Amino acid sequence: LPKVTVFAPNKGGPGTVVTLVGSALNGTTQVLFGDVAAATATITNLSSAQVTAVVPSGVNTGPITLITGAGTNVTEQLFYGPPQISGFNPASGQPGTSVTLSGANFLGATSVSLNGLGIPAFNVLNNGQILLAIPANGTSGRFTVVGPGGTNESQSTFTVQGREPLITAFSPKYGPAGTKVTVVGN
Repeated sequence: LPKVTVFAPNKGGPGTVVTLVGSALNGTTQVLFGDVAAATATITNLSSAQVTAVVPSGVNTGPITLITGAGTNVTEQLFYGPPQISGFNPASGQPGTSVTLSGANFLGATSVSLNGLGIPAFNVLNNGQILLAIPANGTSGRFTVVGPGGTNESQSTFTVQGREPLITAFSPKYGPAGTKVTVVGN
């Protein structure tokens, strides 16, 4: 039976060439990244101990499955595809609002941010969902997810509602009617 002992790299997007090393790999007919099969034309049997395969589009984070005429081997190690944010719900809310990001390849996510501001409390529910709460100092913008397979930013903008304006400074401090005043704040 085929046995994959190691593969590299362990992350990447479509087009990445992954080398699988092990034993009884000759006659490999299919390689799946997560549940997405590499095109047969991109699988190269280099020897009974080494095979290469090109990561397909739509790659999902998960184990690599190698299939030969003699059997199947599923790796214990995961291959990480780049995170993909397909949407979020709700589209707007006040600080403290719970938001669910939908997409793919969220397993192992190391950070989530909104408009560049890190969200300290988020929970990866599964490979396709992240639950988070909008922070008190959150501002409207796009979500970004960073994971082992890369970084992705949402196409849509989340709107933070209900924040009172805060003036931190202004200048000049006095002047006649018609003086232009610069106001700084959030």
